[in-house]
Amino acid sequence: MTTASNKATLTQNTIEGTLVFVTIQTPQTKYQSTDKEFKVGIVVDEDTADSWNERFPKQTAKVVKTSDFKETYKIDPVFPDEKKQYVITIKKPASYKDGKELPEMYRPKVLVQDGKAAIDVTQSVLPANGSKGKVSFEENSNDFGTFSRLKNVLVTEMIEYKKGGGNAADEFGLEVQGASDFNEQQGSQEQPVVKQHKQPKPTIVPEEDVDSESLPF
Repeated sequence: MTTASNKATLTQNTIEGTLVFVTIQTPQTKYQSTDKEFKVGIVVDEDTADSWNERFPKQTAKVVKTSDFKETYKIDPVFPDEKKQYVITIKKPASYKDGKELPEMYRPKVLVQDGKAAIDVTQSVLPANGSKGKVSFEENSNDFGTFSRLKNVLVTEMIEYKKGGGNAADEFGLEVQGASDFNEQQGSQEQPVVKQHKQPKPTIVPEEDVDSESLPF
């Protein structure tokens, strides 16, 4: 059963749903290739998947058994009452055909909304599987068919991904000095110094740019 909280929406140039495998901060090497690409997966309901498949028959939604979904995506099925889950993947090459990397201004961005402005958090926050958001894309047609190409991601419900192997104090927002520092300070009967962990300052996109072609939300 599709509920209001996980309902997917497909419009002319955006699709909204639950995000998985958001690979925008650092492009990923394509399968059996040395080329790299930006990509994002979005879990949608069956009706939305059908509409997408009709529009992009060469880029159809991946069908995943509900019983297998958590093993692959590490989150509970988005539509637990359905037998199948549908995952649409939208991509963009990280370089031109001549091998030159895309300039920063043409790379996809991860954004969060702040009033009428959009905050660019591409390099400061990694959206984890289960985040919710809206993905913008452009549509292109050639002799081989009609294809979508990733533009940007607007995260509406952020679950921040935390890389494994971090400091033990990460959960407290702190950074602990090494053991050698602690032992030296123990000898002087002083408490170890604990540094405040600072998040990178996000880039704020001016309000007048939010409705531009590069941020079509």
